[in-house]
Amino acid sequence: MALIEIPVGGGYGKADPMQASPADLLNMYDISTHDGKHKLFITPGLDSSNGLNFGRSGGIRNTYISRLVDNVQVVVGDRIVQVDPGLNIIPGITLTTSQGYVGIDDTKTDIVFVDGVKGYRYNKSTNIYTELNIAGFPSLPQDVAAYGDRFYVIKGDSNEIYYSGIDDPTDWNTLNRIDITTYPDDAVAVHVFRGRLYIFGRRVTEVWVLQGGESPVARDESLVLEYGVVNPGVIASEGGIMTWIGYDKQGITSVVASEGGSPRRISTPDVEKEFQSYDIVTDARGFMYIENGHLFYQINFTTANRSWLYCFNSRTWSRLAYKDEDRHRAQTHVFFNGKKYVGDYELPILYDFNNEYFSDDGVGIKRKWISNIFIPNNGDPFSVQQVRFFIQQGVGLETGKDEEPALLLRVSRDSGVTFANQLSSYIGQLGLTDAHTEFYRLGYFEYGSMVLEAEFYNQTNFAIMNCFAEVTI
Repeated sequence: MALIEIPVGGGYGKADPMQASPADLLNMYDISTHDGKHKLFITPGLDSSNGLNFGRSGGIRNTYISRLVDNVQVVVGDRIVQVDPGLNIIPGITLTTSQGYVGIDDTKTDIVFVDGVKGYRYNKSTNIYTELNIAGFPSLPQDVAAYGDRFYVIKGDSNEIYYSGIDDPTDWNTLNRIDITTYPDDAVAVHVFRGRLYIFGRRVTEVWVLQGGESPVARDESLVLEYGVVNPGVIASEGGIMTWIGYDKQGITSVVASEGGSPRRISTPDVEKEFQSYDIVTDARGFMYIENGHLFYQINFTTANRSWLYCFNSRTWSRLAYKDEDRHRAQTHVFFNGKKYVGDYELPILYDFNNEYFSDDGVGIKRKWISNIFIPNNGDPFSVQQVRFFIQQGVGLETGKDEEPALLLRVSRDSGVTFANQLSSYIGQLGLTDAHTEFYRLGYFEYGSMVLEAEFYNQTNFAIMNCFAEVTI
């Protein structure tokens, strides 16, 4: 009999892409430790009681915290409102649209919003919102970025980007324009990162820098990125990294990241295969956030009803779900007042977003880990007397429905194609840290492989530190 470690890390489909891999990770993420081990921790939950309900129809389309202003701009349904540090709602302006992406950026003096139909201005000194119904402003404005004290706005269905006067979003001239010309391509998004202006097309991205002379910017001919973007709402930057979902010239959908140079693909073949099975990817939204010192990028596909999470520290993917398999509620993210807030994609709710919440605003969160294929005997049969999990023990409540939290386990004898009946093992009430989470007499594995599926449903803390199997070969 031998005690053999079963690696718990890896995320979604970590096996070699040429192999069949059942590996999966749901509403958890993989952390690599200094000794090369892996541990699994829970993703943050949602709480509206410490958030904000705007009491309107429609979801949160975007959130933005501007320079020199302590308030957050929130686009909810067909309305722009402000939220001050006391979570008081300050009325803003009504938009012509009620759905879809809204681009937002600001200079020292103003904030500009574009919703694909019109543009809007918020003057920081007067606290007044106005519609940018002025000559020279681009039609069907798709996205906006502030760069060098000017606003750059994309004209819809074109390769044209127009720029405003310095610190003046009311000053537009049809001659003040730059174009994306590397390939025949429409401009899709603009984003400022590391002191440069990135102009995203559908198949290529150009990088522009400030210059003197007739035009305020010039294309950096030495840096053309061979990826475009699916839409402006998937571009996010945090921690010195910019991430987005891009198309290459062959139309393949990948997630890429850049630290200022050429981007690298961070999506795996397994994840890209999933993306390519979706009928629509252009409605995706993405954001980045930091939790417990780890950097994450979350992607949500509304039509496909799927959500994904990438951990930059461990370089692994996991899936997110609300209830059983629905997409995650969060669509936008903003760090404000020392807290992380996310906006619901359907409801007018700004949630407090924290891993100290063990439910999605009262709805239980299913946590699941499926291991890679475990082959302890070179493909020959073996028996398993015990599987032992080292987890966060003693987290159950003292009374109530979660006073007896349990880890649920199923095993597969056919490489993850089918699984046996579910077994249960106790985790322990609050403070009962000497509880043992063990499963006995799992039987004979005649085909030489085993896959574990562990699930956890209780609304308490949970982490998997290690897993061992007692095996007879």
